[in-house]
Amino acid sequence: MSNNAPPWIVRKVLNPALMFVVGRLGRGPRDAYVLSVRGRKTGAIRRVPVNVLNLNGTRYLVAPRGETDWVKNVRATRSANLRRGGRDERITLTEIEDAAKPPLIRAYLHNYAGQAKGLFEVSVESSEQELLQAAPAHPIFRLA
Repeated sequence: MSNNAPPWIVRKVLNPALMFVVGRLGRGPRDAYVLSVRGRKTGAIRRVPVNVLNLNGTRYLVAPRGETDWVKNVRATRSANLRRGGRDERITLTEIEDAAKPPLIRAYLHNYAGQAKGLFEVSVESSEQELLQAAPAHPIFRLA
C-alpha cells in the first residue's frame, strides 16, 4: 500500500460507503465517481472514489494524495472505468506536465476545499509560482 494512503477509517468505512452511494445509487457529490483500474502487479481491478474536475469543458483526475496506488496503476494501464449510478464509462488518461498544473490545482482546491484540506501544501490563494512548486507532488490526468 502506498505511503500516501488515506487513514484506516477512510479506507475501510468512508470510501466503501461512498463507493456504494456514488457507484451504485448515483447519489452524492455531482463530480464524484468510482474509478476502476487494473492493478499493475496483480491484474485485479482496484476501485477508489474520485472527484472529476471539469474545467473549460475538459475533465481531469487530480491526485490530492500524490503518488498513490491508483496513480501508479493508471500510469501502467492508461485506461480505466468511471462509474456513477450503475453507469460505466471507459476512459483514457493522459498525464499532464507540471508546467500546466497550476490552474488545475487552483480549480481543484476551489471546488473541493473541504476534501482537499491538509492534502496540498498550497491553497487557492497561493501564487502561480507556489502552485508550480507543488505541481510535481500531485499527478493530474486529462480524461478522454
